[in-house]
Amino acid sequence: MSSPRGSICNENIPKSDHSRIIIPANRQKCGFLRGCYHEELLGNFVKDEEFSRVIDRSSSLAAKCFVKQKVNNKDVEKKFIWLMGLAFLLMVVFFVLVYLENDTAYVVSYIFLALSLFLGVFTLFYNYFRPLANFVSFEEAAFLEISTYLNKINNEIFLNRQMKWIVYLGHEYLELQLGQQIQNQISHIQMRTSHTKKSSSFKESGRKPKKISDDNVSKLSH
Repeated sequence: MSSPRGSICNENIPKSDHSRIIIPANRQKCGFLRGCYHEELLGNFVKDEEFSRVIDRSSSLAAKCFVKQKVNNKDVEKKFIWLMGLAFLLMVVFFVLVYLENDTAYVVSYIFLALSLFLGVFTLFYNYFRPLANFVSFEEAAFLEISTYLNKINNEIFLNRQMKWIVYLGHEYLELQLGQQIQNQISHIQMRTSHTKKSSSFKESGRKPKKISDDNVSKLSH
């Protein structure tokens, strides 16, 4: 079996065999590697073009989730920076007002101090508890998108062919499971191919007998 092209996210993922085909994710897990189609196993059951369409669509979904996660993280970082900057600015105003010999300024300075502390504490608590409340990780989002797509094509196409696409949480690889009937057919094809090769080798050896050198002929004549 040929190896997939590209760098995989985990060297310890399962290997393809006659019961399943494994398609590893790339190192960033924002797509899946090409070059995993095995003609000797799948040639009679699913074509390379159809197989590649599933891989490409799954890769597209993973990439979309990857980009969305990056954008969301940047938005959160910008909000965090703005709030902390405002808190710092209010703290500066507090120190300025404290040194003014004015009762009103003195009172206002402590109002700014309270606002500064409130914004700082609020930002820290919001950033800490946000993942527990409504944050969806890249792995969870990609798993949901890809599994929804695979379930759809399984029900429409592949289950009727005794095949099933699967993705696991973390999407380190896709798996195309082959039903028992397909496994039996693959075993039969492999046995028949092996028998044909052996028969061909016997015929080839019979067609080209071993030559005897002139020295051996001379020895036999004596």
